[in-house]
Amino acid sequence: MDTLARAPSASELVADTVESVWTHDVGKSASDALALGDSVVLAVAADRKVTLLRRDNGQRVWVRRLKGVGTAGPLFTLTQVYSASGDREGHLHAHEFWTGKVRWTKTIGSVHRPIALRQSQVFAATTAGFVFALSAADGEVNWQRYMHKPVRSGVTVLDSRLFVATDDSLFLLSVEDGSVVHATASRGPVIQPAAVSGSLLVLVSPEAFIAAYDANTLEERWWHFVGDPILGGVAIARDTAFLATVDGDLWRVPLANPDGAVVQSLDRPMRMTPTPVRNGVLVGTVGGEVLFLGGRALEPVWTRTVDGPLEFSPVVDNGTIFVYDGRGTIHAWREPPDRAETPGDEEG
Repeated sequence: MDTLARAPSASELVADTVESVWTHDVGKSASDALALGDSVVLAVAADRKVTLLRRDNGQRVWVRRLKGVGTAGPLFTLTQVYSASGDREGHLHAHEFWTGKVRWTKTIGSVHRPIALRQSQVFAATTAGFVFALSAADGEVNWQRYMHKPVRSGVTVLDSRLFVATDDSLFLLSVEDGSVVHATASRGPVIQPAAVSGSLLVLVSPEAFIAAYDANTLEERWWHFVGDPILGGVAIARDTAFLATVDGDLWRVPLANPDGAVVQSLDRPMRMTPTPVRNGVLVGTVGGEVLFLGGRALEPVWTRTVDGPLEFSPVVDNGTIFVYDGRGTIHAWREPPDRAETPGDEEG
């Protein structure tokens, strides 16, 4: 799965018809995107909960209470689950994977999503403008860097560098000590994580633009205005950036030719990142609709409705679609077993 492209489902196929396999309520509202393992689903909810479910039937394995409102994660390894909370104090948490037993908790301040995990370190950014690197084993602070303004983009790890954004600047930090490697002015605030494709770092902004920067130097490569605010993020698949505006437009922006961007009006407000798949794209709306747009079709192949608003992208894995709705319920959908139809061609 290409998580840096923010498109972990890009190689998946979505069926022309889906039905519910299971649902499970894990909290009052969703706090961050779901995390999937081979046999589990992990979720963080706004009502101070982190939950581990069985993937095949949605049964709960464990649920643990966080110190504060859940805001980021979960991330996991074979042994631990990491999450963060965003109350005034703000904490990073590590739980034992199969039991949920607390391994460590560290107070660092209100955390913005997403957090990141690289080898032996967990990285997080706070509303107070600090970026932290903590030991994944015991939560000890390896380094911290004050950015002087709130970091609302969360963190994105690029090999030996870490990308963060403030309201007016972009930064590449060293993962070793937090020192500033490169910095540049931003055209506007960035409130979602960047997506990465090769040497391009791609950002979107509430000020209605998408921009691409050199991932090594932060030199701007191109900039494209989309007309309406973007509150979700950007996903990259098939050398194309996918984004949705609050006024209901789905944009496909070719990375090599942004002036060739295609916009499709869905007339439904959206504030989540689209989910490109092999044969189309999934989008979710403020009203709770999940739409599957096959290929370049103008009308949805199918629509299902859950509780809105939908803020986090559906995830597709091995033919199952996982949706985390606005009321904190996880839905698992897949093609009915008695159907033999093959999904349509890949999107061009």
